[in-house]
Amino acid sequence: MASTLSRRQRRAAGRRRDILAAAISVFRQKGYDRATTREIAAAADVSEGTIYNYFRSKNELLMGIVREIVPSLLGEALYLDEVGDVRARFTGALERMLNFVDENRDILNVLAGEAWRNEEILYGWLSTVGQELLARLEQRLAGLITSGALRPLDVGLAARMILFTAVGVALPIVRGVWDLPNPTQRHQLAENLADLLLNGMIAR
Repeated sequence: MASTLSRRQRRAAGRRRDILAAAISVFRQKGYDRATTREIAAAADVSEGTIYNYFRSKNELLMGIVREIVPSLLGEALYLDEVGDVRARFTGALERMLNFVDENRDILNVLAGEAWRNEEILYGWLSTVGQELLARLEQRLAGLITSGALRPLDVGLAARMILFTAVGVALPIVRGVWDLPNPTQRHQLAENLADLLLNGMIAR
């Protein structure tokens, strides 16, 4: 019985992921306001009623993307490598973040626009994506301090500085205010950001 229930739970989790993936695809194509649950159901190859077995509304679908899909994607993008020169690790993480923005700009633009209008989306992001990323960054920074690669510092404050620097660079690109740099420019931008984060602005 337990095995049957486990299979059922796995199928339900897979169906939920399929619906969220379909929602991302439809939101990318049509935007949040114009997208319908009927179109999302068609993209997921399920009935519209099946969607409501998992999500009560289109807004809850968007919250599902914020809480279940974006954290894993963004976590991979901002992951600090465990080996290598510290500057290269920071540069690599920031460059992956810029590539992530390039690959996911449409859905990120949808999320950013809705977060501006809907506090539930904003606080959902802060309480899930933001907290998870901060915890990962704090853990990695603590390890770098222990190894002697970084001087002793407030890891909580440093993690917030890194995260919000990344968001501050990504958001204008997502919203179309800044042009997305080409791959060569992205690497240079990532190097410059890493230099600012690690060395600051005071002449040495």
